Amino acid sequence: MPSFELSPIGRVDFPSNADGYWEFSLSRAGRTVEVDFNVDEGKMTKQGFDRVKQFVEQVDAFESAARKAIAADFASDPDGSSALYLSHHAEEFSADERLKYFGSQDASRLGVEHLLRSLHLQRIGLYPESEDYVAVFDYSLDPDATQYILAVEFDSSGDVVGISMDS
Repeated sequence: MPSFELSPIGRVDFPSNADGYWEFSLSRAGRTVEVDFNVDEGKMTKQGFDRVKQFVEQVDAFESAARKAIAADFASDPDGSSALYLSHHAEEFSADERLKYFGSQDASRLGVEHLLRSLHLQRIGLYPESEDYVAVFDYSLDPDATQYILAVEFDSSGDVVGISMDS
């Protein structure tokens, strides 16, 4: 069974399994972030692990990059995923819910700063064998309040390659 050191989680074991999925928890700022590794053959390799470990070990830097990408997406594309995520929730939420999640009851006054302040990292999905993206940071306002996430995808170089609103 492969076992690797993953700061700040510690030693993580990857027993062979048919579905190639392993999940761990990362504690950040009083919240739990789920971290999952996904491979096709059901066996984690050192090479695959090394390809994606940076996203956990340097989570603050990647979260900062993700948030900058969300702000840039919001500013550059009024029909993009980031703007859609905010407008959808501004329309769907009641005035009290908007106040709770965004700090303002007035949907017309909500902007990217409200969105960024309200989003919380929920999950880091790692895909060491992928050619397109190897990490996905999933953000949500509150999983109990919405089924929608804002997903930020990174390539193996650590560059943002996509942002999407998913359920």
